Amino acid sequence: MELEGEMPSGIFKGAMQTRHLRILNSWQKQLCAALKVDWPVLKKNLRQYHLGPVPEGTFDSGLTDSHQLFPALCIENENSAESETKINETKFYGKTEWWYTDESENWQVIYLSERESKEKSWLRHFLDVLILRAADLLPENAKVSGLCIAAEGKLKSKTIRLPAQQQARDYLFNLLQEMNAENAAVLMPIESVLEIAKENLNSSTYNQRFTEWMDNKLNSSREIKGISSEYGPVKYIKDAAYPENPYQLMNRRFQLFFETFSV
Repeated sequence: MELEGEMPSGIFKGAMQTRHLRILNSWQKQLCAALKVDWPVLKKNLRQYHLGPVPEGTFDSGLTDSHQLFPALCIENENSAESETKINETKFYGKTEWWYTDESENWQVIYLSERESKEKSWLRHFLDVLILRAADLLPENAKVSGLCIAAEGKLKSKTIRLPAQQQARDYLFNLLQEMNAENAAVLMPIESVLEIAKENLNSSTYNQRFTEWMDNKLNSSREIKGISSEYGPVKYIKDAAYPENPYQLMNRRFQLFFETFSV
């Protein structure tokens, strides 16, 4: 169910089917080993949360208990009276990653990929936790861990510290407002945030270090820079400006992420 799209056909059908089965078998073995359960128990306790309208065809093969359906998450701005120009309400809808819960109420959020995941993959778990906390679907006292399962590569695991429900709601609403702001489109790749964070710099040295990091990347002779922007892989880097205050922007967008994960 994670390998979406048309099944392979023609002369490559056999080879692609073999590859898909290899990926699925690897995921299954690693998940069972990591969670210390057999496959029937794992299937019984896997959950994926769907909020709001579900795309047509999602449940063509049948709706099971593994799919949990809920209304879209609606977050209102409690300070909407301060400015009529700001967003007053927003709705979040879509589906989460897969979640597993055992009898002791230990929660695991699972990201499945073909190749070994990168550090920025933890943002998927982070957004899942925020959405479920904001929607009051994830208990405050739950013990939560994140798993990255790759068909090729090492399994990765992290303990997740849950934010308060109101903290999650405020973060999501403020993030949406910032995404819609006039000066939102600046070049601050997530790779720069994650790498520079390991140096524990203060505000006075962070901005200089960020400029150095970006200049080194952009002046590299490599065709593929290994960085991403809000548009995905960077293609037109000359059209994007650096943020005026990288340290301030980093804290506003990622402080809660760093409080939630030990990166």
